[in-house]
Amino acid sequence: MDGKSGGSNLPRITEKFEYDAAIGGNCRLDNEITTFQHCHRRMEEIKALTSAIANPSSTKLVFQKLPKHMRRRAMSHNPNRLPRKYRLAHRAQMSKSGAPAKTKRPSRKYRRKPANLLLEYQKRKRSNIWLETHIWHAKRFHMTTKWGYKLAESSCDKTFRSSYRATIKHCLIQDISHVGNIEIRGPLDILRNGFERMRGRGTSMELGICAKAYIGGQREGSIELFSIDSYPYGALGRFQFIWKRPSENDTQQTLWLFAHPSVYQQLVDELCKLFDLEVQDDVSSKSKKHQNVATTVELHEMKNHLNRFRLTGPLSHAILTAAFKPKVAPASDEHSWFSDYLGNEQNSFVHETHSNHWNKLEHIKSTAELPPGMILALNIEDPRINRPKKRTKAVPSIESLVQSVDEEACCTIPDFNGDSVIWDLNQRERIQNEKVSTHEICVQRNKNILVPGERCAFENKLQAVPVLLIQRPGSKNPKRLGYGGGYDVIIPPGYGISTWMCLIMWGAKPGALRETETISREALEDEFLPDTETAVINSNLTENELRKKYFRRPPNKRQNYLKHSIASPFKCPWPQLIQEWCTYSTNSKFYVLRDKNKLREIEQFLGGRSKTLTNIDENCLIPVSLAMNDRGNANKFSIICLPKKQDLRHNRTNRKQFINKPVLTEPLAIDQNETKRKLLRFHHLTTLKRLRRQRIRVKRKNQEYSEQKVIIAPPRTANLINSQYDRMCELWLPSAPKTIRQQCSREVFGYLTQCQFMFHEAKVAGIGYVTVNGIRKLSKSTGNQVLVRDSNSLNYRLATLACRCH
Repeated sequence: MDGKSGGSNLPRITEKFEYDAAIGGNCRLDNEITTFQHCHRRMEEIKALTSAIANPSSTKLVFQKLPKHMRRRAMSHNPNRLPRKYRLAHRAQMSKSGAPAKTKRPSRKYRRKPANLLLEYQKRKRSNIWLETHIWHAKRFHMTTKWGYKLAESSCDKTFRSSYRATIKHCLIQDISHVGNIEIRGPLDILRNGFERMRGRGTSMELGICAKAYIGGQREGSIELFSIDSYPYGALGRFQFIWKRPSENDTQQTLWLFAHPSVYQQLVDELCKLFDLEVQDDVSSKSKKHQNVATTVELHEMKNHLNRFRLTGPLSHAILTAAFKPKVAPASDEHSWFSDYLGNEQNSFVHETHSNHWNKLEHIKSTAELPPGMILALNIEDPRINRPKKRTKAVPSIESLVQSVDEEACCTIPDFNGDSVIWDLNQRERIQNEKVSTHEICVQRNKNILVPGERCAFENKLQAVPVLLIQRPGSKNPKRLGYGGGYDVIIPPGYGISTWMCLIMWGAKPGALRETETISREALEDEFLPDTETAVINSNLTENELRKKYFRRPPNKRQNYLKHSIASPFKCPWPQLIQEWCTYSTNSKFYVLRDKNKLREIEQFLGGRSKTLTNIDENCLIPVSLAMNDRGNANKFSIICLPKKQDLRHNRTNRKQFINKPVLTEPLAIDQNETKRKLLRFHHLTTLKRLRRQRIRVKRKNQEYSEQKVIIAPPRTANLINSQYDRMCELWLPSAPKTIRQQCSREVFGYLTQCQFMFHEAKVAGIGYVTVNGIRKLSKSTGNQVLVRDSNSLNYRLATLACRCH
């Protein structure tokens, strides 16, 4: 509208103008266009485009002609990145320049294919042995390499407290299949006389390995074994064993010994030396065979032949009752090892007796109601068909809370309770070979199942699985009576992961090596006693790891143990400690006191009920337990010191005034090696610079007479640097301390081997070992009160000392 129209509503006809930036000026546009003329003009353009598409003459490739939003960087070497209709032309273009070289490794999707995974697993198993449950653990646990195995160390979740609750109120399961098995066969008299030499005659220890309580194959036993005729020195460790019940006319007895992998080979060597065994070629068996033709004693190494799971807690029996269902006798037309086994009338009677005995024990509330070490053999259904749909917590039924328990079944053990085909190697191999795969079970279940969730006829035809159930009584300490009790389950090879998954789904909480150490600490037991070869090897490995970790830190971030008066922060120097406390002997050999009578005598001496200690060797270490009286913390390698009377008076004064200060603070000592380290470092750096200047001079001299570029020679100072590193480590932490007993302001007479907050005590407590003369001196002055100091602290705290005699 024109502003000068005076408000008129008549439209004003104006010309349409458009500015052309390329040409400039005004341009008049037509108000209409003829369709025929427009198509005629566009026809030539359409012909040109069609000709260009049909006869391409440009140098662009197919993937370069795509719109920008469809282009990918990988299209140049991967045709599958292009749309399907362009792939053939792209391959034709790329073939002219030759096929591209495959420099990239196969994708993860390719590597994760089942066939490729199996090849990868077989390759990785060469260096370290895998258990059957390895893959399940590797997805959920931190794995570690120990004793030639790849084992689970701790859960990826925070399960420290929950694992303890499982051992107290529920059930904790651990795979201890790395514990090796040794089978020994021979006449009973020869075996008894031989093992007496390894046990120590005339000692007041537990029952021997050939005692009547174990020889019938009804119970599992535990015994400490030593090198031949070397008791009390040369301890090998503690071993579990079970006997196979002999037949009526059998003169040979069969014994299974279960040994920790760290001491397995050492035990085999001692047994071969004891019974004069020689290695024989055994082609039919996968295990090594040692034999003595004269005495008819045989030894078979059955390492990695069996699966062994450990269930700890009061609900262990409820979980096994839900998971293990005795196999019903198959139909007459079926052919399996179980049908052949039941073809014998005696075997059929044994199977029926085992099943009835297991059903009578269904309503017990805890494994503590069973005879200690009881062995029960079962032929159960395949664990894969007794697995719940979702994870369920198996608990004792309501009937078990109302009905009375069959006392006769709980207190008696049938004579043939341990009879099982799992003792036979050929039967174990047959069971493993005839096992139906899980894939086949799923396929048959989809074909034959009528009602979802119900059992089909095919599942009833699966072969039986023989297992051995071994009751574990737990701790014998009156304060922790029965703690750590449960079951050990021995399973044939091939059924490890199947049984493991079944027990997990019924509510068992998985644990690892960390839980084994926690259970032993809460039970006031040491897994490896200091005088065993296993403890020495593990101690040296731990010391090397901690020293390397310590020296990886810069000097200003390291704790100066010389100023803190700590002689051995990463190891317990037992030989030097014993030698400094002995009054008449200069021998550094020592052993741990295991005699129960003498340990009870020491317990009475510490409690004030006895005034003297007699007939106790000074070269022995006394196992003790400590509990912190008040505040304070301690860890592994903490020192146990003798307090003075003034320390106790100072502590009483602080407690009356409600002061939570430490009893004593160690004054900082003078580091006499500090100046030596600085001078050594200065001379070392000076030497390295001098050697570099020499190499530079040689390089420049050679460059003057050479037309090509001369490179400076390599330093070749590795030996010099290593020797410097060793000297500096020795000045920081001397490998041979001058004294252990007088290393600080209070006399040291022991070390802690394990210490942490204990749930049983509801305070910081631990276990350790002390010297005999140290206990004598302690009892004369302060009774059973000792000072404890961590290696990373200067503060001394009071603790109560007690002897571990259970």
